[in-house]
Amino acid sequence: MNMEYKKKFTVAEMRTLADWYQRHAAELPDTLQLDAATFYTDLKFTLDGFFKVYGLHGEKPSFSGEIYQLFLIKKRLVELGLPDD
Repeated sequence: MNMEYKKKFTVAEMRTLADWYQRHAAELPDTLQLDAATFYTDLKFTLDGFFKVYGLHGEKPSFSGEIYQLFLIKKRLVELGLPDD
């Protein structure tokens, strides 16, 4: 599932994404090079933080960039071999 950036993500989209992360929690790497400019040194901590942002501010477009990172991280993990189920 490739998700385009938008200012608001539906509850269903976020539930699907959260379920995917839960299914693959044991397969997540400790670190992740998302792109040339973005390196996550503690991926699980980062994911937890982004999901907390969604829980607190999911309806506010101001935080859509942080929430979108969850979709970009998933896309990169799939590129690195995790299943896109």
